[in-house]
Amino acid sequence: MSLSNGSTTFLSEERRDAINDAIDHLQAALEDARNMPSWTAALVVVTSLLCAIILLHALALLAAGPCLWVLWKRRNARVEGLLEEMDEVEMAFSPEEERCE
Repeated sequence: MSLSNGSTTFLSEERRDAINDAIDHLQAALEDARNMPSWTAALVVVTSLLCAIILLHALALLAAGPCLWVLWKRRNARVEGLLEEMDEVEMAFSPEEERCE
């Protein structure tokens, strides 16, 4: 199995032809891109950046989502407890306020 032997190649002929066709298509696409106006290139770059930013935000939300949900549930429980405590305090002071008037 020497590299100089023609019968043992790393790629078959069909595979090599497919790779060459893909390279030809990429070269044609690059030639078309050279004729593209600068404003379209800028539009593609800005759109790509916006998509990347949105994707990063979505990933951050997915990563931090469970923690935020737990914090939200704790906050709601604390608010409900404070409201109940405030109602109890108001009910305790309401008879005294009526006597003072």
